[in-house]
Amino acid sequence: MLNRNPQTYNELLHLKKMLDLAKHYDVSQTVLDEISDFILANNTNTVKCDKTEIKFYSNGQVVKSYAVVKKSNDIDGLVVSVASMTIIPHYNPSSGGGSSGGSSSNNNNNNNNNNNNNN
Repeated sequence: MLNRNPQTYNELLHLKKMLDLAKHYDVSQTVLDEISDFILANNTNTVKCDKTEIKFYSNGQVVKSYAVVKKSNDIDGLVVSVASMTIIPHYNPSSGGGSSGGSSSNNNNNNNNNNNNNN
């Protein structure tokens, strides 16, 4: 599939998915062809990529996997099927909390209470 020009819109979309996968993961042409053929073989087949592995799923069961090197730090993974491609964006946990300002409010309340007691 990947070595010929797409003839239909669906083939063009499939080619785009494979090129996106190759953009984010260091995979050989042989593995990319295998992924493409696997996805096209059955509408329920999916391929899931994470930080270290590409796994082939058929009927919810892993049937094959490859170790892989992720090229992009922008994503944490992706899932490819005939119908869709889902990119899992990289999660950056926020550092620090949102509790600043709480002590200011508390100080204002204490100052108000002190002022009320002095009157």
